[in-house]
Amino acid sequence: MLAVLLYSLGYRVSPLEAAKADPFIGSQVQSLAPAVSFSHGEVLLLDTAGGPRTALTRESLGFLWRTSVVTHFPKVTSEAVSTVGWMDYGDVITVLAVRVRSSRVAAIAAGPPGQRSTQKVHQSQTVVFVWRHGDNFSSLNPVALSNTGHLLYRYRYPNRSSISSSALRWYPVQ
Repeated sequence: MLAVLLYSLGYRVSPLEAAKADPFIGSQVQSLAPAVSFSHGEVLLLDTAGGPRTALTRESLGFLWRTSVVTHFPKVTSEAVSTVGWMDYGDVITVLAVRVRSSRVAAIAAGPPGQRSTQKVHQSQTVVFVWRHGDNFSSLNPVALSNTGHLLYRYRYPNRSSISSSALRWYPVQ
């Protein structure tokens, strides 16, 4: 009886199975990148029928896992640069995943002041940034760079008056 109750509440024996049990994810998933582990949890970057999902799974009851939070993004399209994952979990961890589809983009840079990092990318590759503490997204200032270091795209809102989740995306730098 207890096992049925825990199962119906989304508890599973692995982080991936716990994520699949979440109604916003479903059972048909593919990993966009390796899971990011932290103390008593994992952040999973998944491709689902509804688009990219980031699932925060936590170890509970000693050996069972449950999904705590899910973030989602629009389906990956033909845009040159797309954010496909994001999770900020309090003071514990921040994860940002970016997929690049343009051969013009050679690197993605992101991070708060003093902890900024740059990762080289290849076309159709997903890069994952991890900070072992919580960060406000506005402090990360993600940008896409050419092979000469020229700024090509910036992840931002188009302007201060259009702050909505659909307006937050990679915009070309003029």
